[in-house]
Amino acid sequence: MNMKKRTITAWESKVSEKKLSLPFTESALLDGLTPETAHADELAILTMLELGQKPADKH
Repeated sequence: MNMKKRTITAWESKVSEKKLSLPFTESALLDGLTPETAHADELAILTMLELGQKPADKH
């Protein structure tokens, strides 16, 4: 990447892309999955850090 005079120039990567060979398929992972088994009805409780805020001191 080159940054001169407020411009950005990007070059194509020379790294070859290999296709991953995983021991499972997406359909096998989703087989039998329902909203109940995926816990889709539950809400996550976010931490202050995940919200981008500093945690309060505990003093």
